[in-house]
Amino acid sequence: LGELEDCSDREIYITIVGGGLTGVEMAGQLAYLADTDLKKLYPKEHVHINLVQSGPAILPHLPKTIQKHVQKKLEAWGVHFYIDNTVKEVKKNVVILKDGVELKSTITIWTAGFQNVAPQFLDASYCKDERIPVNNHLHHINDAHLYAVGDIALIYPLNSDIPYAQVGEA
Repeated sequence: LGELEDCSDREIYITIVGGGLTGVEMAGQLAYLADTDLKKLYPKEHVHINLVQSGPAILPHLPKTIQKHVQKKLEAWGVHFYIDNTVKEVKKNVVILKDGVELKSTITIWTAGFQNVAPQFLDASYCKDERIPVNNHLHHINDAHLYAVGDIALIYPLNSDIPYAQVGEA
């Protein structure tokens, strides 16, 4: 909220980098906050929310019907999307995208994560989508001597071909 109090032009620009579960939830929560409490507390300020997603859709591990529904709902709340684009550079008050678009950004929130390194250390036959496929005991699906936990583990719910999201609660 300090950014709101310090803002002289009455415009707050929030850029969220990453359209996975964390980025989408962050966009939704901030859009709701901007439309409710912030509107009451800071009636002269206007909040703009941008979400940058490197792939062709937000929530890439979920079914397309859910992706479209969530994006439509967030757009109705005023979230602007930059899909199939990446961040080239982050500077004070601006995020520059790979296509040259410059987004004003009072606050930049990075939720995009990082690239997994499993293929750098294991034979390609042990990896799938740069992660290590494991069973419900976190053993590699073809080698019980290899374990994986956290973001590098690729684990599927029972009877599903959609893996669990790479999220962890503290």
